[in-house]
Amino acid sequence: MPITRSQFRESSAIRNEIVADKVRMGTLKSDLRMTDVKPLAGVKSADNGAVLLVYKYTLDYGLEEPKNKSLGNITIKGEMIFVESSKNIDAIVKGWQKDKKLKAEFLTEALSYALRDAQIEAIEQAKKVSLPSPVPLPKIRQKPSKAA
Repeated sequence: MPITRSQFRESSAIRNEIVADKVRMGTLKSDLRMTDVKPLAGVKSADNGAVLLVYKYTLDYGLEEPKNKSLGNITIKGEMIFVESSKNIDAIVKGWQKDKKLKAEFLTEALSYALRDAQIEAIEQAKKVSLPSPVPLPKIRQKPSKAA
């Protein structure tokens, strides 16, 4: 699946002010979904066509304590251009227009590409507002020294 271009349209992070005696992280909820599929007429040739895939990635930093509170959230909206045979592009667009669904093999690859880009942006956004990284980052550990 050739994705020829990918870019962000919107990227934001909010850290909520929490006033409590005890704050304990809960779960980090993430959601990635395609929000639109649009045919690109200007990219069409005899054999190939293209679609614009629009996605939204959200993260919510839920807290265990205080209950029902959120430490913050990150929202990223992006798009990518996918080039494929005209026959496949037509099927993709018709499937989306019919019931807002894409074939599993196509959706898996498109979402994987979007997730990779969005997670890198989410790490940067989290750092800007002092939220924990949404992806575990590598750590360097010192080996215990041997007793002489």
